[in-house]
Amino acid sequence: SSDLWKRELGSRHVDFLHIDLGARAMAEMFEKGFAKVITSRSVTALAFRVDEMWTKDELKRVVELLDKSEYFSMIRMVCSESSQVGKFSYYGPGGLQAGPTTYLPLSGMDIEKVIDWTKMPLPQDVLALDLRQPEIFKTVQLGDVHCDAEEDASETCAADDAKCRGEADGPPERPQMVQVTRSGSRSLTLEWRPHPEGPTPDSYLLRVDPGAMEDTLD
Repeated sequence: SSDLWKRELGSRHVDFLHIDLGARAMAEMFEKGFAKVITSRSVTALAFRVDEMWTKDELKRVVELLDKSEYFSMIRMVCSESSQVGKFSYYGPGGLQAGPTTYLPLSGMDIEKVIDWTKMPLPQDVLALDLRQPEIFKTVQLGDVHCDAEEDASETCAADDAKCRGEADGPPERPQMVQVTRSGSRSLTLEWRPHPEGPTPDSYLLRVDPGAMEDTLD
């Protein structure tokens, strides 16, 4: 807690803080127990475990608290299908799967829409990194490499390959397998595949809410 941090550490900066309290009303505990540490930006990397005692609303409140103090929150994800499985020794928190790990962004996302709380396996680990220290985001880049996110997507078509692209009539279908392959301090890299049926569009219109920002992607 903030009192313990002040009493035992003299309010010194903390490089890494892991919180695993196993209690209910975690959002309130964050707001009251760790607010001073977070708002003073006295920690570089903060991790906490989301288990069955959490609710989606509590996770949203904690992410918003971290956002206000310029921390970028992500969910830890083990890539069990990665080519790196078995090549390195991985160590993770007790009770969770260990292996090649990447991180899926929570900051800037509409948690109500992107997370199906009834289907999300628990527990999950969340990592929040200080946006003012961009060098620590190399952790995310390393995770992308270990999870093969840098690999070129297979089964893509050249722009002039009409046979591959298909010449079906009608409007194109929605893209498939949309995923975030890299998350930076202020940017996301997206990958997707065209729908196997219908024509392949030359570009896509990306709309980001809230904010109603729109951009055209080739």
